[in-house]
Amino acid sequence: MIFRATFWSHKIIPAIFLIMLIDAAMLRSVIAQPKEEIPPEGEMSQTISEDAVLRFMRGVILTEAGKLDNAIVELKMAILFDEKSVYLKLYLARMYMSGGYKNNARIWLEKVLQTDPRNEEALAILRELQ
Repeated sequence: MIFRATFWSHKIIPAIFLIMLIDAAMLRSVIAQPKEEIPPEGEMSQTISEDAVLRFMRGVILTEAGKLDNAIVELKMAILFDEKSVYLKLYLARMYMSGGYKNNARIWLEKVLQTDPRNEEALAILRELQ
């Protein structure tokens, strides 16, 4: 199968670059923390699960490839690895909106508001849905 240069240059390469940036940012944040601020083993409240990041990136790549249903599955898996992430839930709600799944989007926006009741973006999108 031959891919057009535009597919690689506009879809895959930016996604790979984004993965590298996220990995670098995570590494810098861990290195920059003084040792006493690094959470002990088992406390994951301040750290990001590597599995969540990988699932999120797969979801982004699948979305760019036009495979929204598969992307939604990947994002739900990312949320299982990082259940407190408002960003992941909000991103999933936006994905549902883009696919026309307004009821599912509403459910995830409400989950965002359970975690962050003042989230302006979630509140704005919910107003649009009504």
